[in-house]
Amino acid sequence: MEDITLKNWKKIGVTAVAAVFTASMAMGLAGCKPDEPEVPKDTTVEYQDIYDAQLGEFYELYEKASQITSADPDSLAERYAEMAIAEAKLLEASVFAPLTGKGGNYAVSKLVNRTYPYVLWGTDNRKYHQALVANEFIAAADRTHINEMYNTALTAGTSADEFNDSVRAYLTEEGYTIKDSYTFSYNQDPTTWDILATSQAVDSEAIVNTIDGLMEYDEMNELQPALADSYTESEDGLTYTFHIRTDAKWYTRSGEAYASVTADDFVAGFQHMLDAQGGLEYLVDGVIAGASEYINGSAGFEEVGVKQVNASGEEDENGEYVQYTLEQPASYFMTMLAYSIFCPMNRQYFESQGGAFGADYDATASDYTYGKTPDNILYCGPYIATNATAKSTIVFDSYEGYYNYDHINLKKITWLYDDGQNATKSFTDAVAGTTDGTGLTENTLVLAKEQTTTDVHGKSGTYFELFGYTTQVDASAGTAFYNLARVAHANYNDNTKGVSPKSEVEAAISNAAMQNVHFRRALTYAFDRVTWNAARMGAELAANPIINTYTPGTFVQLPAEVTIDINGTATTYPAGTYYGEIVQDQITADGLPVTVFKEVNGEMSSTGFDGWYNPEEAKKEMALAIEELNGTPLVDVYGNPMMDENGEQIVINISAENPVQVDHVYVSTVTVWNNMGQAYKQSIENVLDEVQFNLVGVSSESDWYYSGYYAPAGKDCNFDIDTTSLWGPDYGDPSTYLGTLTPTGFSVKSLGLF
Repeated sequence: MEDITLKNWKKIGVTAVAAVFTASMAMGLAGCKPDEPEVPKDTTVEYQDIYDAQLGEFYELYEKASQITSADPDSLAERYAEMAIAEAKLLEASVFAPLTGKGGNYAVSKLVNRTYPYVLWGTDNRKYHQALVANEFIAAADRTHINEMYNTALTAGTSADEFNDSVRAYLTEEGYTIKDSYTFSYNQDPTTWDILATSQAVDSEAIVNTIDGLMEYDEMNELQPALADSYTESEDGLTYTFHIRTDAKWYTRSGEAYASVTADDFVAGFQHMLDAQGGLEYLVDGVIAGASEYINGSAGFEEVGVKQVNASGEEDENGEYVQYTLEQPASYFMTMLAYSIFCPMNRQYFESQGGAFGADYDATASDYTYGKTPDNILYCGPYIATNATAKSTIVFDSYEGYYNYDHINLKKITWLYDDGQNATKSFTDAVAGTTDGTGLTENTLVLAKEQTTTDVHGKSGTYFELFGYTTQVDASAGTAFYNLARVAHANYNDNTKGVSPKSEVEAAISNAAMQNVHFRRALTYAFDRVTWNAARMGAELAANPIINTYTPGTFVQLPAEVTIDINGTATTYPAGTYYGEIVQDQITADGLPVTVFKEVNGEMSSTGFDGWYNPEEAKKEMALAIEELNGTPLVDVYGNPMMDENGEQIVINISAENPVQVDHVYVSTVTVWNNMGQAYKQSIENVLDEVQFNLVGVSSESDWYYSGYYAPAGKDCNFDIDTTSLWGPDYGDPSTYLGTLTPTGFSVKSLGLF
């Protein structure tokens, strides 16, 4: 069970996604195409120049690392190590402040731990069809016992089914009743039901229950066949061939069988994903042969390495196999299959909904209805969306024709809308049985420690005493993004929302400051993230989910010994070295007073502490920023001189009397977000006299999202500092994080670029 206030943060592309900006948007704003008229200088932001100045070193190192093939342990170790060096430079650029991951909070829940996937990447951790849910809250002691059972099962090589059965038996013996439904709250409706055309977590977390891919992770975090019942890998690691099971069907929302799932569905789905450019196509750029060329228009889809083939490996429109050809060996390729980019799509049905492929694809066409509602898709997963009422209820009912129906433990999953404006509703709903659990915020933790009840064992106590547990911190990375080229000073969809109090001159000074690395480091060092996080979840566990890197320090380990250069010194790392250790060594070598990886509770970690908060260093960085900025001619975001009323050019003059105005949009009507906004403001202003932190209030989370998360492109982002996005990894390689901050990556939008 996740923390109620963070569970709906987005994957930038989200965002943290995954907001909705595409690679084509990103590339198109960097400059003029040769066949287009020259855009006047005063209307064009030189985004590429800004990117190169602020992130050029990171990108150069990332590109170097990404070119290293992962064909064997030695090359894979080199790839990881060089990725770590690139990450260190990214963190040193301080274009964002690392915040928190999901989890690490107190919760009470009827959802049984370890009975659904805990995998770090992809979307399988949102698949609950095999989860166990009790009619009663699970006692904390029983959760501990189940965790012990899980660790024993892992050591013994127990299968997921066997483990699940043993947990069911244990809980039944302890007096629990296992039910076949699960209900929890949500705070944002899906924006589309087309899983191949979106990068938003709010979409994929819903649709993933309705569709299967080739492979999926089970409760033991082992990758298992799903719509593929077997696969082969070529000796050179370049070709993967999957046999599609013959008993899987497509069906409509009414439950009517439509067609069998075929190999061509995966070919059609892959092309549609590339055509739609919903923000995930970059994941296969450089991985699947020909994908890059198809995306940039230099090759047709026939050149892309996704084919329907027969048993002999020959293209065959009746073939039962789908074959993927990689540009180079990629050890993480199989981990990618648990994510939506490889989902199937029935070609005939897509075309019946106005869909087309290649140059003919047009999602804005009047007859294009695919994915607009749950009625406009086909289903091949365990559930059908039988109800999708906006800001009310979403219901997923199991389908008896599903090929794996016997393995569905939950026959119904229900989402109930909660806008978060009632700070205690999540807890009272859980206690009343309206939902099956909740994370405990600062407000609801008080209630959980006050209200008493009896558990299934007949033991009396408070809800917190009996059922409270600490959720696991996942691999998500929430960040406070800094807008490097702000243009918008009100929400793009409604210029009456999120309006900045800054004058044009103040806005120009803010832009200049945000493009100074010392100013950004001052903001990062001045930010007390533990106090900020305590505003939402209470002080007791506030440090638990705090992260200090973008890629978790323990995300990967070196599979072999490797020697790399750190500032001119050859440094050797043995096999098993954590990624975070190398990141830390590079940061230390560069002289930054930052700790991103250390021992926490007996284990090495990049979470559970604040290694950035340093008020004294914040003041030093601010002094350096002022030294570099003051006295320079002021220009607007387009590079035009800013003149005073006498026609003389204004020069920058930052001081305590003339502070830099920094805007942070927040939801003023939600207690938790209001408290967090105030904590952020106080943290910065208590340390930096030269910064005025403006809390720009909006009345709803929707308006908050429109300030940045929903913004189509960087130029539409209405903030100086934004915390609306959370990134979760898509596959098992550090590039799943770092790639989001390349010029065509998701997260650059949140930097105000492209």
